[in-house]
Amino acid sequence: MARFSYRRNVLLAPQLWIGAAVSGAALVLVFRGLDYHDLFVALGNVNYYLLPLAALTIVAALYLRALRWRVLFYPESGLSVVHLFGAVSVGYLVNNTLPLRAGELARVYVVRWTTGVSAARALSTVVVERLFDVLAIAGIVIVASPFVEEPAWLTIVGSIVGAGALLGLAVVASAGRDGSWGRRLAYWATRRLPARWQQRARNAIDSAAAGTEATRSFSALTWIALLTVSTWLASALSMYLVLEAFSLSGGFTAALYVTAVTALSTMIPAAPGYVGVFHAAAATVISDMFGASDEMAVSFALVLHALVYLTPVLIGLGYLWMNRRLATELLPNLSRLRPAAVEQGDGGEPPRADSSFPGGDV
Repeated sequence: MARFSYRRNVLLAPQLWIGAAVSGAALVLVFRGLDYHDLFVALGNVNYYLLPLAALTIVAALYLRALRWRVLFYPESGLSVVHLFGAVSVGYLVNNTLPLRAGELARVYVVRWTTGVSAARALSTVVVERLFDVLAIAGIVIVASPFVEEPAWLTIVGSIVGAGALLGLAVVASAGRDGSWGRRLAYWATRRLPARWQQRARNAIDSAAAGTEATRSFSALTWIALLTVSTWLASALSMYLVLEAFSLSGGFTAALYVTAVTALSTMIPAAPGYVGVFHAAAATVISDMFGASDEMAVSFALVLHALVYLTPVLIGLGYLWMNRRLATELLPNLSRLRPAAVEQGDGGEPPRADSSFPGGDV
């Protein structure tokens, strides 16, 4: 069996310190010069009855992500949406609590452990998924920009990011084909490996290429597009409800735009949970779009971040609690940033999930 592991001395990782510095600087900018009395007044005036409904729409968005992820495993079908939903939630849980954004590795580990899908294939589907999300975010910024007050440079950034995502999808779709330049290049890179390891590496390459198959199927692409749109509409609906809770009535288009801007901020290196950069982006866009006071804008950012932070974290913890055998293997390895060994070969072994956990399609 080939082993897939990720070892790093966390305290010496430059990404950790860069993220901490960026988050620290952003927090200083967000809270500098605030009137804390007015901040608490703004927090006290929130209609908190709308927030549980906003949390439910976040759960819906996570579930739609799980449905989309199942399509991304095309042509394989029948993967448990429950376990995919759990893997997505655990990924957010890890990203929100541990450094170096190990959430994607956690997702790969969970789906490998529960479904038997190879790690290489699962990881390649995550890459494709991220490209679709970036393309969707850029599209929202471009489409919504004529209807909201926004800086022109942000539309330019959205256009550049969207073009990069589109190019990335084209490259992935092309490189994954049998006999493509991408496959040949990857095989060439393994030529100096011992025969035993070369075959395993090439099996992993083939498995990763299988994870891009959905990008070459019209029916799969159609479903992915529909589910991507549905996911971001659900996210925008939760944003709309939070805006309404603060009596910031800018309509659904404004909610879409705020959703895209805050999502863009998560691409910036930051501490776990995107602390600081998320708050700065949310507070800035609320001040610019609604003319809100700094205190109102920061209170909005605090409540919104708590909502988008805690919802997937609680779901992820619940999933791990119900699937405790998985948790006992996953958590100790992630605490050392060494996701447990998983097979990289093509195919995989039968699911090993706790039989007491509800599996199957939903």
